[in-house]
Amino acid sequence: MRSLDRVSKLLTLRSLLLIFPNAKLPTGECPVLVELLTQLESILCTVLWQDEELQLTEHNLHKVFFKSDFKLSDTLKELILKEPCIAVVVQFDPAKFRPEGEEPPEGEVPVVSLPLGDIEYKLANKVYGLQDDETIDCNKPRDDSISGSFMTTLEDDSLMPSIWTPVKVIQKSAAMDALYPDKLLEEFKYTEDKMPPQQVIMVFEAINGGDIEEVIVENKSIVYRHGYFDSANPELAKLVAKTFESLKKFPDDKIKATKLVIGVTEWADDTLLKFTSSYPLYISPDPKLGSKEAEMFFPYNYNELKEEKPVAPVVQNAAVDSTSNEEEDELEAGEQEEEGEGEEEENKEEG
Repeated sequence: MRSLDRVSKLLTLRSLLLIFPNAKLPTGECPVLVELLTQLESILCTVLWQDEELQLTEHNLHKVFFKSDFKLSDTLKELILKEPCIAVVVQFDPAKFRPEGEEPPEGEVPVVSLPLGDIEYKLANKVYGLQDDETIDCNKPRDDSISGSFMTTLEDDSLMPSIWTPVKVIQKSAAMDALYPDKLLEEFKYTEDKMPPQQVIMVFEAINGGDIEEVIVENKSIVYRHGYFDSANPELAKLVAKTFESLKKFPDDKIKATKLVIGVTEWADDTLLKFTSSYPLYISPDPKLGSKEAEMFFPYNYNELKEEKPVAPVVQNAAVDSTSNEEEDELEAGEQEEEGEGEEEENKEEG
């Protein structure tokens, strides 16, 4: 996911569209492409490049439609694996942008940045149209949208879409990374981040962290990450500290409730024995589960996560306490004096 986040930030002005093989007429013409190119002007976009013979494969198909709600039917899947699609990569054109209707000085192109997700929304709005509730549904395009206007009717009278564009940023990033990694590398020097190694998670009482960190240093080649968390449950755990030195700033009761979590990349018995003398509370049963746990404890942006800040203990002011006590004594004495006066008056009345 970190790689796709990086792609998203690189391509805020770009998105892409796929035109499926069923969009082409027997004559070779492609009316949906013509309509698309016509409508790009209205959202200030131009074609950056166009790939007329893009052949999708089983290998990249999943990533192209990663996290997309688009329902890829078996019929359409078979078609796009057999015949090439047309890919159109578009870019918001700053030269067409006019701030508040003003004309920029001659020869100058305004510097424009779009909010994350803006260009995807603009394109998806053209391709699928807005529903009555202002949402975009790639599986139910409006009849007057590009997708709705160019559906293919199959023999069973079902409709097959002829065009697709990502609705969300993460979908666009995945598709661009799957289809054009070389272009991303050439233009942005972008390479996909390496996946973290398989790991086994070990959990200890944090109070023993000082001694265990010495073992970690001695075996740093097999320790991928370690940190201190408020729970041993990876789905609930929140980071408290990254080192025992930071953890020591917390009150004793906080330290006692904290767990030290370690991700190790080797899990042979002799390796685990190096840590088991510190009495682990939990060890992943296998690296498959351990890797899932590690992903939750140590996400891709773990190095950027902030440690919890210790709450300074409340120190009461002795002078204030003394004054407060004196006031309480005076108040109590006054109440007793009033009670005494009341009793005297009652005795006089009785007499």
